Amino acid sequence: MKSKTHNLFILLVLFIFIIFQKAPYSQSEKIENLFNNLEGLDKAAQRDYIEKILNKIGDEDINIAKKHTEQLLKITSGFGDLYCYIMTLIFYSRYGSLNEKMEVCYSAHNLVMDYGDDYLTANSFDALAEKYQLKEQYDSALICVLKSRDLFNGLGLKEKEVTSIHKMADIFYHTGLYDKAEKLYREIMIIKGDNKAWNEWRKYVITNNLGLIENKRMNYNKAFEYFQTALNNLFAERIFVLNNGDSVRMVNSYLLLTDASINKNNINQAKDYLEKLIALNAIVRWTSYNKSM
Repeated sequence: MKSKTHNLFILLVLFIFIIFQKAPYSQSEKIENLFNNLEGLDKAAQRDYIEKILNKIGDEDINIAKKHTEQLLKITSGFGDLYCYIMTLIFYSRYGSLNEKMEVCYSAHNLVMDYGDDYLTANSFDALAEKYQLKEQYDSALICVLKSRDLFNGLGLKEKEVTSIHKMADIFYHTGLYDKAEKLYREIMIIKGDNKAWNEWRKYVITNNLGLIENKRMNYNKAFEYFQTALNNLFAERIFVLNNGDSVRMVNSYLLLTDASINKNNINQAKDYLEKLIALNAIVRWTSYNKSM
């Protein structure tokens, strides 16, 4: 049985290797086409299309994604209406050092305040909340996320409101309010939000987050079950449509499972997951190893 599982893992590693070999060219080709399409649309259509492009960029390797976002900033800076440029600038705030991220965030937020659009404002507050959380300024982060949630709610955008609820739960987790965090994560498990985001990554993340809460409570068997469920779901639902983000998620899963196995004093199991982690990360090269959410 172990041999069969090992062989399947070897096939998985080869499959991911092929993905990473082919990805840069195919992604660049597709994104360039989307850029061309965007420029040919009227202002109203551009507003919807810009999010499609940014979602696509978000699935790319971080270095390629940053380059494409910079290209998109140059393109949208020439538009008569600043909406697409501001959306792209908010998105761009995820790259660079923390100080660089904050500077871009502030620049985008100032433009948003002058532009006066509730949807852009909500997205800007969401981005600010993320940066304040990284700086461990949790009061400021919570204020921003409450504002974004209210704005999305006022616009009737329940799918977007889920993003704010998710961020709020993360803040509660990082401040040690595990019961409040769990309550919000379970609320998200029910309402789900945007189907694409739910299926591609949010279901995986929320399942792992519940495991991290159990880990903090020292319920290591429960934590392990959540981490294993998240990985099993990823294998079952995504195995033949993997992207770069999925590969990183697998590395993260093996890291969490290694840690959980050590906590359970199952050293042989920990060694098995660690070997898989090292093998996959040799391809993926995910260096953050950050177990925070």
